[in-house]
Amino acid sequence: MQKLCYIFSILFIFVYISYANNTKKYATKAYWLEALQGKVTDYGYFQDIAFLFVANKKTPKLTLFKINHFALEHISTTTALVAKGKGYKQKKGDLTTPIGTYRINNRFTKLDQYYGALALSTTYPNAYDTSLQRTGSGIWIHGMPLNGNRSEQYTRGCVVIENNILSQYDAMINWRKTLAIIYEHDIQPTNINELALLLASLHAWRDALQANNLSDFIQFYDKNFKTPKGKPLEYFIKSQKEIFAKKQARVITLSPIDIAIYPHNTQKKLFVLYFIQHVTKEHLGKKQHIATPKELYVSLDDGVMRIISER
Repeated sequence: MQKLCYIFSILFIFVYISYANNTKKYATKAYWLEALQGKVTDYGYFQDIAFLFVANKKTPKLTLFKINHFALEHISTTTALVAKGKGYKQKKGDLTTPIGTYRINNRFTKLDQYYGALALSTTYPNAYDTSLQRTGSGIWIHGMPLNGNRSEQYTRGCVVIENNILSQYDAMINWRKTLAIIYEHDIQPTNINELALLLASLHAWRDALQANNLSDFIQFYDKNFKTPKGKPLEYFIKSQKEIFAKKQARVITLSPIDIAIYPHNTQKKLFVLYFIQHVTKEHLGKKQHIATPKELYVSLDDGVMRIISER
């Protein structure tokens, strides 16, 4: 048995080295500039996300897009109600609709009639929000009161549209594969150069992680990085040192990958990267596979990707 475990370990290390050598191309911008031809949208690059809600707080309007063979297909734009507060949502009860990018994480029916026929829940506050100590919850896309009695011009933070339109959208989308992008001022579209750089940087980050190269790994993190609990970069590095010190051979793959713009009210461009991190390693002569959903919130400054928060 001990001999069998030894042989398995040798084989796994051989596979690990071969895989690492064969995937170096993914960490180059040139590879992604070619791979992304015809697959880039103004809002990002989407392998798994199939629908986008894009809400303009200033207008206010809500637009639904379908991701059709990597291209945007405009489904419909409708007027909406949002909260009165301007800018970012900072805390519970501040009567402000958030600015940012959020997954749709649930679908509710049989609610109080005030919320209409149904509601789609967002992931506000996300890891980036909580790293900045933003609070609150229950930010939904929902309908108008079923009794037709709504005198308020504003919401408490949600995005509200007419019930018949929301029901049409609901019949059309897969909410588990839908993002909500909410902005207030002009939104900055992305392009093939930015997305190629982000994908190359993401795979270089993966390479450093797989190679247990802590110094290269930490280079991807912004000096102002904060964990979702608001802990600084120094705290994060300390926790990573314990993991990297094990020097364990492992094969890491990232799929599927979605990259979306992250609206905010400054000139610096932000993005959120969603993916599943697959880790395969050998333990006691057996192959283990662990799949972990990941979110990286990153800035793009002078052609360099820096991670500002993650979950």
